[in-house]
Amino acid sequence: MVKRDHPFHNFKERAKEPLIEVMLEQLDLIIFKPMSLFKKVAKEKEEYIFDYLFFMGILYAALSTIANIYVIRHTFGTILLPAVMFLFIFAWLFTVLLPFIDATIMHIFVMLFTKKHKPYLETLKSSVYGLTPFFLLGWITFLGKIQNLIWMLLLLTYIVILKSIGIHKLHKTGIAKAFAIVTIPIDIIMILILITAASISGFPLI
Repeated sequence: MVKRDHPFHNFKERAKEPLIEVMLEQLDLIIFKPMSLFKKVAKEKEEYIFDYLFFMGILYAALSTIANIYVIRHTFGTILLPAVMFLFIFAWLFTVLLPFIDATIMHIFVMLFTKKHKPYLETLKSSVYGLTPFFLLGWITFLGKIQNLIWMLLLLTYIVILKSIGIHKLHKTGIAKAFAIVTIPIDIIMILILITAASISGFPLI
């Protein structure tokens, strides 16, 4: 057994173990021990985070593609192989690019809110591990309109909590400041969406 000083060892080593073991270890840390998770990943090298993101991208793309195939076949009766390949590639690219976009936006606020902040890589770690609930469960979007909304709000809430803990631990900042760093970009995006929607519909905001 390879000795590890971090929860997610190099992908080549982790790939030798049963998938269920990897997922159970990950879920245990993220659900029950998020503080311990971010204390350990603070020592991780950048290749580990890229390996982890690559693995999560494949997992999310596979689950999302299967879910979409089910919905499309239920609606239209059939789906072509090129469409399946497109769904998988799009889902994988989305999963891989999302943390970089998210971390870039967050790091701007990290630099604005903290004087002695750590490098961008630490923000990326916070984003990647914080988004893990989405990678694992974000493909579940066929529960019904209201149920989907509630489900996504629950996921978003836990993602915000995880990312806040990540910023708090990895950038050595207060938890309230970390929470602000995570939520302010979300608030700005929501306001922009509301303004855009109001402009399109002609409904006045005031």
